[in-house]
Amino acid sequence: MTTVVIMSKNHFRNEFVGLELTIDQLLNATGGAAVDAAQLAQIEQQARQYCPATVAKYASVDPSTVTRESADAMANSCLGEMGKFKAMIARPKIEQALNKAFSK
Repeated sequence: MTTVVIMSKNHFRNEFVGLELTIDQLLNATGGAAVDAAQLAQIEQQARQYCPATVAKYASVDPSTVTRESADAMANSCLGEMGKFKAMIARPKIEQALNKAFSK
């Protein structure tokens, strides 16, 4: 079976760390967010008061399948639902949370 080694530099120790994955594992990788079911429930609870239709629309989403693109779509849907003034206030906080969950 073919494997791929992904190298990453640990800047604190000034060394490289490798992760070996099979091609099947690499092709089947989804998600990427550091969000588990409990965190998703907390996000839903906070968002419900501002964008209930968006929360209902994405209620059955499996956290392990969330990508940056799908998270952006959820965020944009919620921002659109809450109105311009609230969205203007919420957008920076949402962007910061997305950037944290999906490190670039």
